[in-house]
Amino acid sequence: MFKRYTELLYLSLPIFLWPLVFVVLREVFITAMLLATLLLGTLTLLFYREKVHRNLRPTWKSALAGLILSFPLYGIFVFGKIFLTALNLQHSVSNVYTSIYLSSDATLLPFFLTIIGAMEELYWRGGQLAVLEERLKRIHAYMLSISYYSLVHIWTLNISLLLGALTIGIYMVITAKKLGLTASMICHVAWLLEAIVLFPLGP
Repeated sequence: MFKRYTELLYLSLPIFLWPLVFVVLREVFITAMLLATLLLGTLTLLFYREKVHRNLRPTWKSALAGLILSFPLYGIFVFGKIFLTALNLQHSVSNVYTSIYLSSDATLLPFFLTIIGAMEELYWRGGQLAVLEERLKRIHAYMLSISYYSLVHIWTLNISLLLGALTIGIYMVITAKKLGLTASMICHVAWLLEAIVLFPLGP
């Protein structure tokens, strides 16, 4: 019974953390996101290390695959921006970038994004998904994980964030299950650096 309650608390944390990060602490968004993801990643390593290790697959092939897969993911977001612009919703993309750039020093931003991307994968596609797979049929665990990852962004009322989270959720679950958590971590980090630092899609 105690294990079930601790798992429920672990799974529920983003429900409390994401509105805190995206709404309450928006002016210090990057710092808040860094601390939130570090908390989730640390808890994952403390309590679910073995589960994560089973799907880590830390090989150079996985790392290279993750890096390569970040480019088509970036391409999907390029088309996504074009789609949102056609619907006159480009301001929703601009709002995301404004929150990021105004809340972080430009020289430290790549470092922060690297930690955030890695810790997100460690929690969402590592510990959290492993816990769900133990409780549910595999396909149901995948669907719940993707839906959960998307819906915790609803507090922002930002259509680009919701659609982006849905895309990331699907893409990273497939990557993590097919190629391992190492691949999804590197893919997520590389995509963040491409979309925010190297080839930004916003102001």
